[in-house]
Amino acid sequence: ADRSLTIRLDPISETNRRTESELMEDFERVRPSIFGALLDGLSEGLRKQGLVSLDRVPRMADFFEWAVSCENAYWPKGTFKAAYDDSIASAIEDVVEDSPIGPALRQLLEETQGSNGTATELLACLNARRQEEKAPKAWPITGAVMGKQLTRLAPSLRKLGYTFEMRRTKQGNVWQLEPPQ
Repeated sequence: ADRSLTIRLDPISETNRRTESELMEDFERVRPSIFGALLDGLSEGLRKQGLVSLDRVPRMADFFEWAVSCENAYWPKGTFKAAYDDSIASAIEDVVEDSPIGPALRQLLEETQGSNGTATELLACLNARRQEEKAPKAWPITGAVMGKQLTRLAPSLRKLGYTFEMRRTKQGNVWQLEPPQ
């Protein structure tokens, strides 16, 4: 999730839809302006390349540095970083919400102020809280599957401020999970 940029587009209403030929006709008319704008960004990026000071180095560091170098051709300083951070935060939220166990696990941790146990114990706890609710598709049915889902979810929950640690013991892998403080 933190190695992608998500762009959410509004749906096009029926009254604003166009045929491909209409779209291409308009594109051909503005193509020189688009090309000029791209060259403006390239020129700005080349001028500032190596001069940009970053307060942090995120994933996709070279892309991030290049985009920050180019941004003043289009926007005020800091605009790209804010948009990038928003995109990453939104993507991370989507990963947690789209996980079969993500919403239930977050609710458990918020209500209990944390949990400690093996994947099998955590799964039993989540199952007990579900009561008669039908399990979501891809809900883990074994501790091993639960452990794999916890491992996949851990980086996203850490980015959201959760303590999410696993340590190996004789009883198996024990997970210590706490909500953000």
